[in-house]
Amino acid sequence: MMDEKDQKQLSDEPYKKAWEELNRRQLSNSETLDKSILSLSTAGLGFSLAFIKNVVPLDKTTVCVCLLYESWVAFVLAIAATLVSFHTSQKGIERQFAHIQHILLEGAEDPELKGRVELPFTITKWLGRISTVFYIAAIILTVLFIILNMKKC
Repeated sequence: MMDEKDQKQLSDEPYKKAWEELNRRQLSNSETLDKSILSLSTAGLGFSLAFIKNVVPLDKTTVCVCLLYESWVAFVLAIAATLVSFHTSQKGIERQFAHIQHILLEGAEDPELKGRVELPFTITKWLGRISTVFYIAAIILTVLFIILNMKKC
């Protein structure tokens, strides 16, 4: 016969599995987004720097060159935000290890350590959002620059 504790553990098992699966998917999505933003921003910046002169020559008749420069800044900021997010994520993991180690050694949570664990993960989450916004802005600015200057051709 199962006691109450065993029954609770049995009923919690599907939730634990779902929790683990959701965490795995969230990590995978985050990694994929970071890689995509980094790759696409670098490629977009490289493309616009190397090939824009072949599509829209930068001369006296070029209009809205500021859009091109702003797109370059947005690409660089998307790359920078993604790279910084790698470091804040690592800091969060280090703090999480320290927190878990404290629980294992002391047998209880340290509220100060627990509070310090969340900050790097919150910053990482926001940096991911910011890098996405900068990437989208960079693409829009580059496309607008090309469209505005293709009309004169």
